[in-house]
Amino acid sequence: MEILVLLGSAHTNGTSATLAQSFIRGAEEAGNHVTTINCAKKSIHPCIGCNNCLQHGVCVWTDDMPAIEQAVKNCDAIIYVTPVYFFGITAQMKTVIDRFYPFAKDLIARKPKMGIITAAAEQVYSSTGAVMRWYEEMIKYIGCEDLGSVNAVNVLNPEALAGTDYADQAYRFGKSIS
Repeated sequence: MEILVLLGSAHTNGTSATLAQSFIRGAEEAGNHVTTINCAKKSIHPCIGCNNCLQHGVCVWTDDMPAIEQAVKNCDAIIYVTPVYFFGITAQMKTVIDRFYPFAKDLIARKPKMGIITAAAEQVYSSTGAVMRWYEEMIKYIGCEDLGSVNAVNVLNPEALAGTDYADQAYRFGKSIS
């Protein structure tokens, strides 16, 4: 299976990246090919709703989105990996997802499988609730299979993962996909 990991963290060695690496290790061991795109490291302009993409087949922005669009169109599954900043996905990830607009019909027709991994500094699972509701609505809108989730809480930094099973959960999540 071709899996695309969309990472939303600006911290290259942060908690989300650590969980993503655990997921990727499991997914590759299960025989999958994984491509990772760090949304925070790409130059992506926000969608301005001008509809030029729908009317003329091209976005008004010249940025890194065409390569991301191609990766989305070529994958069998998308795994969103994001820290939870103030009860939501990161702005960098949201900017990329908003730019799915011109190829949303393709996503709905293809129905790539999806999963999500979150990392929150807060100590309670409800801190990831808004992100999970957003994800559930995305699944319903596209009509695709939900592969599952890992919701790590009380993990301010990668060191906080020690003594938890979140990295192992992410690994098993990746390993379960085939």
